[in-house]
Amino acid sequence: MAADGAPNPDASGANLIEIFDRQEIDDQRQAGDAPRLTPQAQIVERTELTHPNMQMGNTMDAPSDQNREDGDADVSTPLVKVANSLKSFEIQISPETVREIQLTGTNAFVPVRFDSVIESRTEGETGAKRPIQFKGVAADPGSNDLPDIEAPLSNTDGGAEFFILVTPETVAETLATVTVDTSDDDDAVTLVFEPLDLEAVAPSLSTQAANGLEDSAISLDIASTLNDADGSEVLSITVSDIPDGAVLSAGTVNSDGSVTLTADQLDSLTITPASNSDSDFTLNVTATSTESASGAAATTTATLPVTVTGVADAPSLSAQAASGAEDSAVDLDIAATLNDADGSEVLWVTVSDIPDGAVLSAGTVNSDGSVTLDADELDGLTVTPASNSDSDFTLSVTATSSEAGKTVISTTSLPVTVTGVADAPSLTVQAASGAEDSAINLDITSSLSDADGSEVLSVTVSDIPDGAVLSAGTVNSDGSVTLTADQLDSLTVTPASNSDSDFTLSVTATSTESASGGAATTSTTSLPVTVTGVADTPSLTVQSASGAEDSAINLDITSSLSDADGSEVLSVTVSDIPDGAVLSAGTINPDGSVTLTADQLDGLTVAPASNSDSDFTLSVTATSTESNGGDSAVAQADLRVEVTSVEDDSDVSLTGGNDDDILTGGDGDDTLLGEKGDDQLFGGDGADTLDGGKGDDTLTGGDGDDTLSGGKDDDQLFGGDGADTLDGGKGEDTLTGGDGDDTLSGGKDDDQLFGGAGDDTLDGGKGDDTLTGGDGDDLFVFGASTGDDVVHGGDGWLDTVRLEDKDGGSPSEDSWDIDLDSGSIDEQMDNYIALSNDAAGTITFDDGSQLVFDGVERIEW
Repeated sequence: MAADGAPNPDASGANLIEIFDRQEIDDQRQAGDAPRLTPQAQIVERTELTHPNMQMGNTMDAPSDQNREDGDADVSTPLVKVANSLKSFEIQISPETVREIQLTGTNAFVPVRFDSVIESRTEGETGAKRPIQFKGVAADPGSNDLPDIEAPLSNTDGGAEFFILVTPETVAETLATVTVDTSDDDDAVTLVFEPLDLEAVAPSLSTQAANGLEDSAISLDIASTLNDADGSEVLSITVSDIPDGAVLSAGTVNSDGSVTLTADQLDSLTITPASNSDSDFTLNVTATSTESASGAAATTTATLPVTVTGVADAPSLSAQAASGAEDSAVDLDIAATLNDADGSEVLWVTVSDIPDGAVLSAGTVNSDGSVTLDADELDGLTVTPASNSDSDFTLSVTATSSEAGKTVISTTSLPVTVTGVADAPSLTVQAASGAEDSAINLDITSSLSDADGSEVLSVTVSDIPDGAVLSAGTVNSDGSVTLTADQLDSLTVTPASNSDSDFTLSVTATSTESASGGAATTSTTSLPVTVTGVADTPSLTVQSASGAEDSAINLDITSSLSDADGSEVLSVTVSDIPDGAVLSAGTINPDGSVTLTADQLDGLTVAPASNSDSDFTLSVTATSTESNGGDSAVAQADLRVEVTSVEDDSDVSLTGGNDDDILTGGDGDDTLLGEKGDDQLFGGDGADTLDGGKGDDTLTGGDGDDTLSGGKDDDQLFGGDGADTLDGGKGEDTLTGGDGDDTLSGGKDDDQLFGGAGDDTLDGGKGDDTLTGGDGDDLFVFGASTGDDVVHGGDGWLDTVRLEDKDGGSPSEDSWDIDLDSGSIDEQMDNYIALSNDAAGTITFDDGSQLVFDGVERIEW
């Protein structure tokens, strides 16, 4: 038979039924193509059709009369072999005929189920369908003993379909024989063979979302049934995407972790999440229907979300018995941890049954007196018993783990043994203060905390400075002093002689148990003592002095401190100095007195007023002053100075030597040359010329128009009255013009120039100089490349700054700039700028030289 069902004749013209290869059919099915039957390379089996009109795929004519006797049914049984086929075909059985139809095949064929319909027909019409029944099936498909399956006709007014199932288990070539008996019928019977579609039908599948508790079995609602009810398919269910650690209650675990179940195993199916996990997850459920005969499968897939509610796990908890001393912190050894380590739970510990007055070192106190702690607070946890209590007690410890609002606890007891000890005494002190060399009151109060009379109190004061003395107590070998409580009353300490150093005493109160082996407890505190320095009167001696008029007279003054601890400073003040008389050293005070250091007393002289031979008495005061607090003490003495008259010369010329000389002129126009050394030159009256020479010299012109030259080093020049000319020369000099119209030249280095009264001219020269005009209309000279100067114009309407170039000439206008900080430019001409009163600002040359000025009204060049 060809692929279209038409018979294939052989050479003799006989009709054949060919058997087809299953592998070819399977290959076509797997490729998704519609199966097409093609003959094998050779014909496996040939079977002649006895009746020439019996063809597969066509209606078969009734057998001829020659094959049966009159009135008898046709009992000839031409063998019709029907191989497995995917084509529909019909076989027509004539009336009054018995026909056998043999179904054949091999285990290489896909089993085919045939639907047949028995029809009763008359010529040109379609008769009513009549049912046909098969009796029996092949009991042993693997044997060659093939039972007949008879199909008697009945119910002529009805019709039916019947099925013949060719199973794959058999290895026999012939599977079954169908005998159709129409011997009692007047109508023909047509058998219609319809191949069953071997594709599996997708099963039904439904799931319900599941929920349950962590660490518990969660019911899974999965329902699945076959939609093909002919019994040819097998149902299986596979659950995948199962979280690691989760376990289904039934089924077979596959290599990929999925689980395959039968339909029966769905009943009461549960899943238990991974231990301690409350993570939600979604299962993937696949129901598979598989054709038993062909292995073809169809699937239906659904998801099943599973919600897991966290459940707290009981925490682990352990506690060790504790012991410690009364009034001391007792270590508590409590350990609590979560058994669920996924971070979903919270742990806390509650300690209860805490005795009144006892205190835990950490945690939050609850309203019922219990204390709640975090796990971290257990480290280093202590309990301090109630004050002065040595009663043992037992704590109740509860560890609680909480998850999603649900809690679980673990509880244990912790006994605490308290050993009695002496109670620390009370001790208070007040900071003390007092004067040097005086007794200072100490305010120390101490008493026993345990009033049962079993303890003895003592107080020890240590860190007592060397030389300091307490007014009571027993001195110990280490210098400390031990006192009874009674001796604290009116206790004093006297600092070491002449010492104003502050110090801090250490005070320890000790309570000692009389009946417990002398157990003792102490309280310690510090007591700061502030000592106010008191100055000691210095020593002071003076000797009467004498000398010639207009000469320096040596003064013999000796003074020293009585307190040698370095806390005091000594100064000596000489007062009642006659007008015009000058001391050779010291600082002149506003009242005319002169203050000196102890070192300045050595070589001290006084020069009487010019041309004066009047005797006078100096008042000498030595003062010791405490650096700490400023307290002072004085010693005073009078020093008589006798002055011998000398005849005055008209003009005096004096020259010093290499030492520190004092040269004093007379009334004439004197010339004083200091030469080397730190000299003092006094011109007196007249137009004097003073030259300090080398050394740090002091030049005083006196009355008259004097000329003073400082020379080298750091000099002090005082012009006095008259129109004086002062030249500082080299060194950092101080020039003071005094009254009159003076001319001051600083020279080199950093000088200070003070014009004083009168219309003065001040030229700082080189270096960074400070020029102060004072009263009068002063002129300040500032040149390029001479340094950075500061000018204070002082009083007077027209103080002027004259600018010069580096050669002393007039600078060009574009070689300098002016910047006013205050005031304004009232007028600007070719060679001057008029400023408002007391203007201030800065003048800068191109070379960087700078003048900062204030109180100036004019700039000229």
